[in-house]
Amino acid sequence: MIRNSYCSMISKKQLVQFGIMENTASSAQDKTHWEIANKILYKICRDYPRHDSIEVAIAKIWIIGRTYAAAIERGAEHAGDQFYETKVGPQMVVGIDSIFEPLRTIKSVADKNLSMVMEAYNLTNELLRDIAGKERRSLSSKYLHFHFPNLYYLYDSRALGQIKQLTDGVGKNLPDDFKRGGFDPVYTRFYLRCWSLVRSIHEAYGIRLTPRQLDNLLLKRASDQKTSSTRKKNRK
Repeated sequence: MIRNSYCSMISKKQLVQFGIMENTASSAQDKTHWEIANKILYKICRDYPRHDSIEVAIAKIWIIGRTYAAAIERGAEHAGDQFYETKVGPQMVVGIDSIFEPLRTIKSVADKNLSMVMEAYNLTNELLRDIAGKERRSLSSKYLHFHFPNLYYLYDSRALGQIKQLTDGVGKNLPDDFKRGGFDPVYTRFYLRCWSLVRSIHEAYGIRLTPRQLDNLLLKRASDQKTSSTRKKNRK
């Protein structure tokens, strides 16, 4: 691997060994069956970018969380309408727009703004964790992604499993400024791995995947591996 700023670059030879060829990367840019559903969520966040009412806050966190099986009340002691109306909505109205505001001028991630992007994730995750009383890493990544689609990678167990396979060794040692900032090490490592893979694919093939398109690639690999594993079991 070649060291480049905050993360290591993966060589074209390594990409090919992992099955990431030019056509694999290109196909991740194709539309999926979930295209319209995701467009609706992006539109909600464009139409209502801020959280200036409890109604807006509830609508966005409820729809995104439920759609992506990452509801804020999942596994929490308290759930139901009252939880949203008296806790989720009010706390988001008070706390989240000040976190989001610095991100509104950032068009893409670069070395100069990466710390700011990660700090906003950390603060969002802390806020949602305080509301729910449980870790909300997946929801935090997805909620930020739909507000800032070019800045945040979507975190879940399937994406994490795949990115670990493809970027072994990347992100193991966090940069000192991230350690000092107390950033969530799990999402930070995941983010650096994703960023490394995206930059490496662009370097190798001239294809720049968005966070959404990288998610397409990772979930397609996870699905293919599951199908292959099932077929092998059935042959036994």
